[in-house]
Parts: sequence; structure tokens; C-alpha cells
Amino acid sequence: MDAHPHGATDSSPEPGATDSSSEPGATASWSEPGATAGWSESGATAGSSEPGATAGSSEPGAVDSSSEPGAVDGSSEAGAHQRGGLRRHGHGGAPSRGHGGGAPSGGRGHGHGHGNGGHHPYLPVHIDLTALAVPDTMALLRPVLPEPPAAICEVGAGLGALAAALAGAGYRVTAIEPDPDSAAAAAERGLEVVNAELRDHRAPGRYDAVLFTRSLHHIEDLPGAIEHALDLLTPSGVLVLEEFARERANEAAARFLYDAVDLLAAAGVAAAEPEDDEGRPRPTDPWQRWQDSFVPSGHESPEEAAHRPLHTGADIVAALQAAGLTVTDQPTIGLWRMIAQRLADTPVANDVARRVRDTEARRLADGSLPALGRFLVARR
Repeated sequence: MDAHPHGATDSSPEPGATDSSSEPGATASWSEPGATAGWSESGATAGSSEPGATAGSSEPGAVDSSSEPGAVDGSSEAGAHQRGGLRRHGHGGAPSRGHGGGAPSGGRGHGHGHGNGGHHPYLPVHIDLTALAVPDTMALLRPVLPEPPAAICEVGAGLGALAAALAGAGYRVTAIEPDPDSAAAAAERGLEVVNAELRDHRAPGRYDAVLFTRSLHHIEDLPGAIEHALDLLTPSGVLVLEEFARERANEAAARFLYDAVDLLAAAGVAAAEPEDDEGRPRPTDPWQRWQDSFVPSGHESPEEAAHRPLHTGADIVAALQAAGLTVTDQPTIGLWRMIAQRLADTPVANDVARRVRDTEARRLADGSLPALGRFLVARR
């Protein structure tokens, strides 16, 4: 099993962007703001000791879906949220957000996070990537989180797969999820769930760590989101983020992504995407296809613009540094999620996803692919 490169390094600043945070409101439980579902310790996921290692927890739940590089989780999948909150999308290859779990019936099923068992727009069902995605994230988190039973807040928890794994490891977890269906699914895991936007959750100084698992890039007011997250932390608390680094993409990354997607679609085990959201044929050139999916042209329809991630990894690093935080930036893989979230739920799907992930890890290690993921740890 190939290890992911560690070597955290101080991040260089870059232009930042925006999210929102500013209202009262906390409340837990899936559907009624104000109610809180009890925390429980079930759902732990065995984590491998290296990011990228497979370790197999087999917990239900899956991969957030939305449409950005590298996502998988049910949590992130549920319906797209308005800007200013967590927005997920599910178009032509963009990453998804969060670690959810199997999407509830009728829930969204493509795009972001850890966990998506919902319906694919082209195939009947998505593969549930929780067993791969959650252990990878847990392996990254263990060295940087305080010891259990520390209090942790996960922002954009989706269907709750990662939050359940953290609870199972002994942490006191609060899962913030704005989508009612996803929040309900997370609450069914026995988690304390706040069905609200980040800005509406008021609990100053309550948490030892606040996690954004592929969710912060969706929040429009980026400085506001960071400020609000810092307000939730104890004085010694840590802010931890799993993010995409689409700004690092190059032609090699685009070829890896779209060659794999097209090959798996031709084999009948993944969704084919011959057209974009507007019904136009997709470019045959992989790099042009990437540009069309992730680089704003200034001529997009409102729907196309809504499906693009708001912020790059560089934007997020710059905003963290502008808030006076010390940031370490560990390169990670991310393309495999974009490929795996297109897989149908077939007997070979999990093995295919694992092999794609391990191949990307090897190529990142040998320098033939850029790191399309960023694992960020920010401290005062």
C-alpha cells in the first residue's frame, strides 16, 4: 500500500475569498432547529495509519457528493445549498464535500464527500465510498486532534459517516449540516446534529477542534466563516481542513482523471458523461474538459456558475493566514474521489476505487501527478 506524502509545510499565502457566519442558532437534531439528538459512540471506523491506506471499515455511509475535485461522502451530497452556506454540486467532475454516508432515498447522489449512496444522474446507484474515504481521513486527523474525549465540531457533516467514526473513537462530536435530509440521516446514527448553517451555530469557546471536511470552499464569505469557526474554538483549539487544490491541476492530472472516467464508462461500471449540464458535447481534449468544468470563463449560465466551487485551496490558505493563523499544508491525493463517485454499485466497484486511489498515491509520490488535495491545520 502506497503511503501518501506527508511532509507538512508552511503554506504560502494567496488571495482569499469568503463565507458567512453571523447569527444565533444552534440546535441539533435533524429536522427541528432547537432539538438535539443524543451523542453516541457507535459507528467507529477503523482507520489505517497512513493517509491513503485502505483500511477497511465497512461502515455504511459513503461519500459526499457534489461537484468538485475529489469528493465523496453522503453528507456533502444532499441538495445544493445557497451561497453563503454549504453548497454542493454534482456536475461533470467537480469534487464533492464532506463525509456523509449512504444518501437517504430521494436524497442527492452525486458530487461530494465521504459517503454517497444516493442515485447517480446516469446510473441507478452510486458506490458507497465510506469504507475507503473515512479511514483515510481518520488517519490524517489522528496526529493533529487532541485526545478523546475532546469536543469536535464537523462543519458540513452530510450523512455523518466521519462524525460517527470520530464519536466511535471517543470524541464528543457535534455535526453541523444545513440540508434537512442529510441532517436527519446523520441524527439516525445517534449523533448530536445541528441542522443549520455554520453562521447560525452559536457556541463560543465550546470546541477543541473544528473540522471542515471538503466544505469550506463552498461557503461564500470565507473570512466570515473562518472568524466564526475560531469563535467556536477554545483558546488552544485547532482548525482542521480537508480541501481540494484544483489550482495545482495540470494536463497530466486532467488525463489521469478523464482517461479513467472514460475507460470505466466504456466498461459499463461508471457513468458516461458525453454532455455537460447544458446538453453540449464535452471536449475530447482532457485539459480543455478540465478547464470547462473548473475554470470560470465569465460566460457561464447561473446554473453552471452555481456548480463551480467558490474557492481554491490557495484562496483558503491565504484567508487562514490573513486571520493571523499559522498554517501547515500537507499534500494529499484528490482525483480518485472524482473518479470513484461515478462508479455504479457493482461487485467490483470498491476494488476499482481502491486501485484508482492507490495508483494516484503512487504517482503523487513519484512526481508524475500533482497533489490535488490539501490537508490544512491552522492554529492561533
